Amino acid sequence: MANKDANASRLTNYLDLHAQRLRVDLQAARLFVGTTDVGNVAENAVRRFLQSNLPARYSVGVGEAIAPDGQSPRRVQQTQQKDVVIYDAYGCAVLGWNECGVSLFPVESIYGVIEVKTSISSANSLLKAVQQTVEVKELCRTGRNAEQVSPFTGVFAFESEVEGDTLFDALKQRAPAERADFVLVLNPKRSDVSNQNTSFYFAHRRYHARGGGGIDFVSADQAAPAPSDSAASADTFLTFGDTDKAVLWFYLFLTAQLNGMQLRGPDLWDYAKASKERLGWRDNE
Repeated sequence: MANKDANASRLTNYLDLHAQRLRVDLQAARLFVGTTDVGNVAENAVRRFLQSNLPARYSVGVGEAIAPDGQSPRRVQQTQQKDVVIYDAYGCAVLGWNECGVSLFPVESIYGVIEVKTSISSANSLLKAVQQTVEVKELCRTGRNAEQVSPFTGVFAFESEVEGDTLFDALKQRAPAERADFVLVLNPKRSDVSNQNTSFYFAHRRYHARGGGGIDFVSADQAAPAPSDSAASADTFLTFGDTDKAVLWFYLFLTAQLNGMQLRGPDLWDYAKASKERLGWRDNE
């Protein structure tokens, strides 16, 4: 047991160091004047953190999610560009172009999507970021098999100009299925980040009345009420956490969600047939 506790302590310290490094990345981003430059530095920092700490079977990229649409006229549905896409490194047909850095990801191969915000300026700013992730989740619901778990959805904000209570109340107004699984704000307020350690997060937790009354994280979809229920289950609720271990909780919940997903590679014939082009054949042949 002592060794287990020691290993846990090392993991905690390791993630604490990454949290400090992300704060340094934020300071580096502020050296740039252009808004796009600042955003790129912040997004690259989050992608680097994930790519260096997730198992090798997960890759991290930036781009848009796509799915074949079986409706007539058949077409490929497509989302807006996402800051972070976690996808199957071995079975995904990533459609990129040279070294542009932006790709198209079939929904069958997406494990998760994260929106990165350098700063949250209003409650509406947070809700827009959440909706960016929900867009991918909704496309996955229609574009891949029903038995596949919805992708992880998250918002990673480096700082907020808005009080956490205000953001929490705004997110709570949305139905559970319309929320991100995890929202993390690294620095609660704009200030000298070198003196800050505390972060806050929003996530869903489930209380287990039996077995000692344990509490664990669940996804937003798991927190949604069953079709027969008129309200969310009383033992599942959105929580507001204020802690210096927020990056650790984010990482542990993310890896737990990813480990629970079984994805199948895309059938590219479905994507080819979804185009208005006919692939060269004629109806009477």
